[in-house]
Amino acid sequence: MREIVRELNRLRDRSRFMLLLQRGSTVGAWVLGTALGLSLLDYVLRFPPFFRALLLAIGLAGLGWLLARRLVPAIGFRPTLTDLALRVERAAPGLSGRLASSVEFVAAGMTTTNPLAQRTVEETQQRLTGDPFAAAIDPRRTWRDASIAGVLLAIVAILTLVSPASAGTAAARLLWPFGGAEWPARTGVASMMQGVTVHPRGQALALRARGVKAPGDATEAMRLIARYRLVEADAPGPWREVVLRHQGDSIYEQLVDTDAQAIEFRFVAADSQTEPERIILSPPPAILAASLLVTPPAYAAAHVPQARLELGPGVDERGFTEAPLLAGSRAELRLTLNKPIPVESASDATWLRDTLGLPGDSPLPDLVVEDGERPVWVLRWTLERTLALNLHLVDEHGLSNFDEIAYRIDVATDREPGVAIIEPPSDQTVLPTAVVPVIVEGRDDVALSGVGLEMFRAGRTPEAPSHPLGEKWQAAQESMTRLEHRVDLAALQASEGDVIEIVGVAEDVYERDGVRHDRARSAPRRLRVISQREFGEALLQELKALRQNAIRLEGQQAELQDDVIDEGVQPGVSRAQERISERLAEQLQALDQLRQRQQMNRFEDATLQSLVEQSRDLLEHAGRASAQAGAAIERRQRDQATQEQNRNQSQPNPSGEPTGERATTRGDRQQPGQQDQNPPPRQGEPRQAGQQQPGGQPQGGQQQQQAGEAEQNPQAGEPREQRGQPPEPELRQPDERDREIVERQQEVREELRDLIEALDRNEDTWVMNQRIRDLLQEQERLQTETQQLGNQTTGRSLDELEPEELSELDRIRQRQEGLAARMRDLIDDLRQRAEGLEQVDPAAAQAQRSAANTAEQRETDRTMEQASRQVRSNQLQNAQNSQQQVRNDLQQMLQDLDRKRARAEELQRRLESLVQSIERLVTVQESELGAVIRAKEGIDAAGRDRAMIRLSQNTQAVASEARAAGQEAARIARALDRAADAQAEAVTHLRAAPPAYDLAEGAETRSLDLLKEALALAKELEQQVEEDLVRQKREELLAGYRDLAERQVALRDQTLELQQQGELDRRALVEARRHANVQDEIRQALEAIKARTQEISDSPMFSHVHGLVDAAALQVIERLREGDVSIHVTDRQRSVAELIGRLVSALEEEMAPPNEFEEDNQGGEGGQGGGGGGQGQQQQPQPLVPPLAELKLLRGLQEQIYSETRTLNEASGLDDAARRQRLRDLSRQQQSLLELGQRLLEALQQQQGGPTPPGDPRTDGPTEGGAQ
Repeated sequence: MREIVRELNRLRDRSRFMLLLQRGSTVGAWVLGTALGLSLLDYVLRFPPFFRALLLAIGLAGLGWLLARRLVPAIGFRPTLTDLALRVERAAPGLSGRLASSVEFVAAGMTTTNPLAQRTVEETQQRLTGDPFAAAIDPRRTWRDASIAGVLLAIVAILTLVSPASAGTAAARLLWPFGGAEWPARTGVASMMQGVTVHPRGQALALRARGVKAPGDATEAMRLIARYRLVEADAPGPWREVVLRHQGDSIYEQLVDTDAQAIEFRFVAADSQTEPERIILSPPPAILAASLLVTPPAYAAAHVPQARLELGPGVDERGFTEAPLLAGSRAELRLTLNKPIPVESASDATWLRDTLGLPGDSPLPDLVVEDGERPVWVLRWTLERTLALNLHLVDEHGLSNFDEIAYRIDVATDREPGVAIIEPPSDQTVLPTAVVPVIVEGRDDVALSGVGLEMFRAGRTPEAPSHPLGEKWQAAQESMTRLEHRVDLAALQASEGDVIEIVGVAEDVYERDGVRHDRARSAPRRLRVISQREFGEALLQELKALRQNAIRLEGQQAELQDDVIDEGVQPGVSRAQERISERLAEQLQALDQLRQRQQMNRFEDATLQSLVEQSRDLLEHAGRASAQAGAAIERRQRDQATQEQNRNQSQPNPSGEPTGERATTRGDRQQPGQQDQNPPPRQGEPRQAGQQQPGGQPQGGQQQQQAGEAEQNPQAGEPREQRGQPPEPELRQPDERDREIVERQQEVREELRDLIEALDRNEDTWVMNQRIRDLLQEQERLQTETQQLGNQTTGRSLDELEPEELSELDRIRQRQEGLAARMRDLIDDLRQRAEGLEQVDPAAAQAQRSAANTAEQRETDRTMEQASRQVRSNQLQNAQNSQQQVRNDLQQMLQDLDRKRARAEELQRRLESLVQSIERLVTVQESELGAVIRAKEGIDAAGRDRAMIRLSQNTQAVASEARAAGQEAARIARALDRAADAQAEAVTHLRAAPPAYDLAEGAETRSLDLLKEALALAKELEQQVEEDLVRQKREELLAGYRDLAERQVALRDQTLELQQQGELDRRALVEARRHANVQDEIRQALEAIKARTQEISDSPMFSHVHGLVDAAALQVIERLREGDVSIHVTDRQRSVAELIGRLVSALEEEMAPPNEFEEDNQGGEGGQGGGGGGQGQQQQPQPLVPPLAELKLLRGLQEQIYSETRTLNEASGLDDAARRQRLRDLSRQQQSLLELGQRLLEALQQQQGGPTPPGDPRTDGPTEGGAQ
């Protein structure tokens, strides 16, 4: 049994060994397999360190678990012999139940004490055959695991022997993950950022690297990554990754943001990476702000303010000055930088030019650097020309400005001043009496010191020098100045044929270093002086052009009127009428310019002035009628649009007819006789075209009915030419709704026809007037030459004359005979033209006939022939008398032609009668209109047609009366004719069966409106004529006063000459008495003016002045007859002259034209015309002596008393008695003046019913020292 126990012990040892071998092989196989697999994966995938560390931790944990679960239990494996015996029993079934018991009996020592145990042991030994213990252990699993572990170990050994470095790298990467062991790279990456240590902050940074692929790698590009982070204030930001883009040639690049202080980065390939790099991010140099201070030069300091311009950072449009700066100004440019910039040397010209970007020929500015938190560069220089700065800034890192920094400072030199004459705009032809308004305009960049004009009389030939006539200068301190001056050619003594040159002059304030600009001179404006005849002919040519334009406009208006009558208001009619209005306005503007030329030249030809005024009036009325026609067309078009809209909304159009403009025209304009479903018009509303009359008669048959009515009543339907009116083209009947348009257009045509006729007629009148003036001027020159020759040949007979004198005598004779022949032709032409004007202008015909009668009755042509014979006989004194008689005859003929006042008075009388007649017509028409309204209700319906026939006949008679009044009343006659036509139409409607009272009412309403219009026109014309009469009387009055004032001044000058002689001799006494007679003539002439002018007698102030003049003149006459020519006499004469001058001044101010504002107001209030709004609203014409003139005369007298008081106070040649007498006279005058002032104020208050008007004599006038 001991041998069995020993075998079991051996079995136990062998089983323990086999278990340890198997478990150790298993652990070794797992460790080697895992390490080998992870190494292979790491070689392929290149695990990062943290992942390898994780794998290492997992592997160690798994190894620990295997050791704890597999190897540690095997090490502790120690089975008992019993357990082994039981395992053997399972392997040897014959020993079952015996071997384990026997082992326990032996172990317990029971074999010696227990026979049964002994016998059991023995039986076990007997049954034990062979080696059952070997079958108890199965080694296959152990050998399998050991083989696996051996194979793996062999593989590892072989790999280690083949590539010990790789094996070491694998072991190092697995066992020490964070070590530096790396697999050999398959791809490589190299940084291309070497040498880049500083980069501009804010500008994108290009991270560049070069990639290296493994040999045999056929891929086109590889994946490279840049890992970077931004560092701000030593606080790094998070790592970021960007994939680099392949740029070709193995170069990879990507732009990254650089808004930080630094950037750290590395490049990473699939299995390699670069070392970390760091680049400092520094902001590039830049300009934060720039300001330019400009100080003008000294001469411009008072005119150009100091300027400060903000030019910005120089990267936008602010860096360019908007306006040029003045050359010579001092500039200071302050540049605020974002960082300090190294300055090599402020005096280094090369560095300064490079930094500022200045061209080589530009002057260098002075540079001053102001250090601080934000450094400032200050550049100072004098502006001479435009300067362009293109800054190139370089900082301490070598960085330059990324954006272009550019400044442009435009500089303009102070140019010489410019001057131009803007008024007159071109060269002019003027009369010697012209007063030409001249406007000289000077301009300068900075300021003008003055502007003026120079006047020269040009030489008669190009070679002749010009003669200066004077200059006008006006100081200035502005950049633009105008000089307005009125050049009076009479004061310059200009004569026919002269050419006056006017040159504008300007000077500026420029002065630098003692240098000034020369005076600038404009191109000369030339005034060519012509004669009255040439000027009149030039005006006449312009009026002829106006006539041609009027003819064209009348034709255009006629065509447009025909279109409206035939087709109604079609598209384009409104614009066509508007064009006519515009053309009329242009003609009116041209006429106003012509009138201004007349006024500027003081052209006092009454015929042409009257023609211009008459033409202007006609054009104004034509323009007003055209505007009214245009307004009526617009209303008609609006009505058509409304009707079409209503028709489209309420009536379907199943027939497919167009519903647009053409359909509207057809619907609005039905054919005569066509039924119309529209209801009858309301009271006072015009019936539409085609609408039937009451009783079923269409309006298309009205002409036949009117023709029948004309047979029964010739006056009611009488043609215009039989009424005494010129025949006119027959107007076709328009649509009733277009009647107003056609009537207004007809009014335009009539006004234009009147204009054409007036220009034709007045041209003839002016030609005849000018022919008489030419004869008069020629006769005056011939008389002067006769007088000069007579002075040379006095006392000598014809035989004693020299050949030159005989030749001159014969020349004068021939010229006188030629004048006589021209005179005879003139008389014949006057009579012929009078016959031609008889029908169109009876007044003008009568004037020309009167002029011809004067020449024939006085035998002017024979007087000329007589003068010729007297010249031939050397009777030159008699010839001069005959020539003077001829001059008187010609002047009388001119007065006959220019009977303006007589014609105006005649027209005024006719207009008074005409106004009364029209007022009666208005009254009767109003009564008849009321009767028609009552007849509609069946009240008093009988006899209305006969009453209207009588009214129509009376209207035609009044129209004939208006035509007989002259061309001025033609407009009134036309209005009356239209009223008569409306009345005839009313007669037709009243005689219809049954009477068409509605239509008759409309016709009579239209007639009443036309009568009221005629009444307003008559009253307006009456007022105008009255104003013209007052103006003519005032002109005659002024002419008389001026003549007497001139004579009084001349008389005083002659008296002063006598006064200087001292003691008067006999001849001087005779001369003094002659002066007394002249003074008496002046006094009597003033008295005659007062006697024949009732308004002067009725005016307290003017009568008072006449009384003062009369009293002073009587004193002068008395003393002169006594031979007294002392200062008392001359002072009285001066007082008389001043008093007459006061009368002239008071009336002259009333003759001045109103200002433009007053004219506009009057035109706006009274210019509506046409309607009946003129009744009760006519302004009262100014009287000959208006209250304002009396107030001005009162003030003038006060000033004269004040002046005489001062003169008396300063006079030293008077004795006490004379001084006291003068003081008493002045005191009486002052008292009288006070009383007159109170009376005048009371009269004004009664007229106005208001407070004391301006001009109170108690407050007006001198405020110091006046006589009390």
